[in-house]
Amino acid sequence: MHVSELDSISNFLGRVAALTAPAPPRASVAQTAAFLGAVGALRTAGAVEPSAPAARSVSPAVISTFLSAVATSSVVARRPTPAFDIWKVTGMGRSEVRNTSILAWALNPRGSHGKGAAILNALLARIRRGRLPEDVSFPFPPEVTQCFIMPEALAFADQADRVDILMDGPGFTAFIEVKVDAAPDAQQVMRYVQLSEQRAKAMGCARHGVIFLAPSWAKSFPNLAPRIVPATWDDVAAALLFSVALNPGDYVVDAVLRQFASHVRDF
Repeated sequence: MHVSELDSISNFLGRVAALTAPAPPRASVAQTAAFLGAVGALRTAGAVEPSAPAARSVSPAVISTFLSAVATSSVVARRPTPAFDIWKVTGMGRSEVRNTSILAWALNPRGSHGKGAAILNALLARIRRGRLPEDVSFPFPPEVTQCFIMPEALAFADQADRVDILMDGPGFTAFIEVKVDAAPDAQQVMRYVQLSEQRAKAMGCARHGVIFLAPSWAKSFPNLAPRIVPATWDDVAAALLFSVALNPGDYVVDAVLRQFASHVRDF
């Protein structure tokens, strides 16, 4: 047998032996755990362990100072706004038009003052003058819950007569004629009564009339018709103060209403 043939047989038998040899033993669970532990120790060897925060002691004096500061801040937060008269700042003075506009805002149940119809009803209670609730000669029902109010309004779109304050509600329509310094005009007031009657018929309202608002020196004027209801600026002031006392709300709004009451009492 030649040498080359022997080499071929030797190589063949070597490959067969390699294929039939048993597999190398696997690492045990204990060996794997030991290996991983060693790796973990190497990874944390250079790490710096965080230190616990230093404990701080708070003395009773520090606590007392803190609570005093909180109490002072609370008092400052509740402190009223500076006492100044907004109506003097605006310089509205005795302007009839400007005061009428503020009055319409105060009487409006939907006004931003948040008092609803309380101010209007307080004023009506003062000027009802003992009339019975069923007396339809008084322009307003016993209590008003809804009311449309507009200053400097036309009673009718096709007429030139402009009333100081127009008031419309369920079953009634009424005007407020406002006087501050101007002399009362009986003919003008009577014309407004006639206009209110015409408007009431057009709207199907049973109640109508005119509130004649003037300084106290004109309180009894005019006394010409049952549907003319006299009122004074003192009545307005009293209604404002009563409503604020009965239903206090936003401090600034209440201060503004009280200041307006003081303002109109000088008329």
